Amino acid sequence: MPAKIPGASGDRASSSNAFLSPAGSWGVAAHEGLPGHALQLGMMLENGVSLARRIFGWDMATTEGWAVYAETELMPWLPDEGRLICLRRRLLRAARSFLDPGLQQGRYTPEQVSWILRHKVGVPAGMAESEIARCTVLMPGQATAYFCGYCRYADLRAEVELGLGPDFDCRMYHDFLLAQGLLPVRLLRKHVLETFVPLARCARELPRGGKGKA
Repeated sequence: MPAKIPGASGDRASSSNAFLSPAGSWGVAAHEGLPGHALQLGMMLENGVSLARRIFGWDMATTEGWAVYAETELMPWLPDEGRLICLRRRLLRAARSFLDPGLQQGRYTPEQVSWILRHKVGVPAGMAESEIARCTVLMPGQATAYFCGYCRYADLRAEVELGLGPDFDCRMYHDFLLAQGLLPVRLLRKHVLETFVPLARCARELPRGGKGKA
């Protein structure tokens, strides 16, 4: 993948990626590998999710939102520099969530977006240029999926964890999410609240001896 604007000078400003330091590999591994996309797609195969849901249920907020959520889950175990890069990436994704639609609606000009990205987010000019191209020509609307999807996953996690209290089991919750395949996050939330939450409460009511309250 090219890391500099073709034909540009070799200085940092021409870079099209502000996260190429070795510390950035931690977040990339969590996002693209485990527990991100690789786990998400692998669990669909292991759980026998239908081909129709895997193909036609594809939703960018669901896939990319999970990967950003996975980065967040792994952050406590990353070194300090890895956590810093993850937070910087999240800042960029938060900026995309309003800059991309702002460009489409005419509320921001490309020059204004470039200034915000360079001076508020802290990316080099080359990367700001590539971000504007992504939002206006290459994939309008796609960049917003990362942060918007992540927020929905984070909100759902908080809602379920607060509702279940001590009955919340993080691993059971994540296994349930991944077993559903690529459901749009709104449908996923409905399924979690109507299926997972009651099951989690029933599971915790079973004493270790094996007999429940029926």
